[in-house]
Amino acid sequence: MSETNSAASKTSRSGGIAWERTTRLWAGLILFVFVLTHLLNHAVGIFGVDAMQVAQNWRVAVWRSMPGTVLLYGAALLHILLAVKRIVQRRTWRMPLQEAVQIALGLLIPVLLYEHLIGTRYVSKFAGVDDSYLGTLSQLWPGKFWDQTLLIAIVWTHGIIGLHYLWRSKSWYPKIRDAGLVLAFAIPVLAIAGFVASGREASEFDTTFYRWNDTQVASFIEAARYANWILIISAGSSVALVIGLELYRRVGGNVVLRYTGHGDVSTARGLTLLEASRSQGIPHPSLCGGRGWCSTCRVLILKGIEKLEPPGPAEAALLKRISAPARIRLGCQVRPKRDLSIQIVLPVDGASSQIDWNDEAFKTGVEQAATVVFVDLRAFDRLTQTQLPYDLVVLLNRFVEEIRQAIEGRGGRVTMFLTDGIMAVFGQSGHRSGAKAAILAAQDMLKSAEILSQEFSSTLPQPVRIGIGIHSGSLVMARIGDEEPGYMSTALGETVTLASRLENATKELLADCLVSRETLQVAGLPIPTTEHREIHMPDRNEPIAAYPLESTIAAAEGEEPHKAAEPASAEA
Repeated sequence: MSETNSAASKTSRSGGIAWERTTRLWAGLILFVFVLTHLLNHAVGIFGVDAMQVAQNWRVAVWRSMPGTVLLYGAALLHILLAVKRIVQRRTWRMPLQEAVQIALGLLIPVLLYEHLIGTRYVSKFAGVDDSYLGTLSQLWPGKFWDQTLLIAIVWTHGIIGLHYLWRSKSWYPKIRDAGLVLAFAIPVLAIAGFVASGREASEFDTTFYRWNDTQVASFIEAARYANWILIISAGSSVALVIGLELYRRVGGNVVLRYTGHGDVSTARGLTLLEASRSQGIPHPSLCGGRGWCSTCRVLILKGIEKLEPPGPAEAALLKRISAPARIRLGCQVRPKRDLSIQIVLPVDGASSQIDWNDEAFKTGVEQAATVVFVDLRAFDRLTQTQLPYDLVVLLNRFVEEIRQAIEGRGGRVTMFLTDGIMAVFGQSGHRSGAKAAILAAQDMLKSAEILSQEFSSTLPQPVRIGIGIHSGSLVMARIGDEEPGYMSTALGETVTLASRLENATKELLADCLVSRETLQVAGLPIPTTEHREIHMPDRNEPIAAYPLESTIAAAEGEEPHKAAEPASAEA
């Protein structure tokens, strides 16, 4: 009986979250429609104040009717309260820039809007101010032009970002996106143009009748003072709640999440898997921004699924719609209370995977700047002599799974498997970002090697070790082979050779990873001033300057790693 009650309470909690999300969505859509009609009313001002007033009569008939008033102000109150609750309950402030912009704009709206709202709706109803367009324009033009323009831009952008998150996972969205972008830009521009045209026209009229008397001014000042206090108290309460909840979470204990390709991370109990990934800087896709409207943040639960609460109604419906297997869950909905092992299913950046490898140009090769990473499993020959074939195959499959996830999770592309090694290319959608991603992927690979070492500690004669070489430069991306068995997409050129030799040099220099000076320069990272490795190549006059990964990280963070007495060198 207790288990039944527990399951019911879990479903109830999940259902409550789904109800809040749906309510916040519909409230936001109602507010967006109101803003849209208001801006279109402004746009009519291009044809004159009289045209604006005619349009306003129709708009007011809808929004100032009893149903319209209840719908509008009810939606505003619900949207604000639920949005503030969502912000206060955030477990991490790491998020995509677009999501951060939407939150920041949403917080600015009440600050910029309350005086306009009091100066029109409130004083019209309670102080007898004429709020016709001619009367309103006489107060706003030209002194409040920039304030109104900023308010229009902020409110409209906030709403458009919300619609983008709502629709971006829909199959039809790419078809209307370009036309929608033009429309989204045109509407506020036309509204501002209408405001300017009507304001200039209104300035030619005698507006003495519309000037506020002392009583009306006093009413406005009094209402604005109360609104100021409400905003200050609300902001202070929200900040106090954020701090209080953060302190509560810090004493609430941590859970350990084992990510395929990214290693173990310790995170606060109560975070969603998506929030945990963001807080640890682990790439995790989410087209809808973690609102549960898409399935791009889904994860495969490798171990510990029996410790999770069952999916709520909204998550269950979405998983059913995509025919997800039993171990697939939405990362934005799962809040683990015990340790888990998971694998992120989809890559964050699909740009490299969208390259058309069937393009005829790849038959003859396409030259580009990129970063090459070579990864090698150490002591593989010894393992083949000491391990049973089955055990060796299991180890290799786990090695490939972890390394491939680390590469693809950071936007790289695996171009070759070498039995005990892997070659990958980064930067096909951006050279500088690719170099940075390669270094981050190397960090993830070394964490994954530690995980493999723990998993196979009872069966292997020595810990699992890997060597990594990273170099940036020009290379040729090409398809090698013929049409009958199929082509292999790979990278060719000196950059590939040098990355391979850097990986080989890690064995002699006893380093887990060597990063070339060229890669650091492309990534825009500082060159370490302590440890400097020189790798001499038989066919090159100048050695390759390379640095251990830990030195590059320390330099990037402004720390001083341990000092090397002399630059180490190796013959490759």
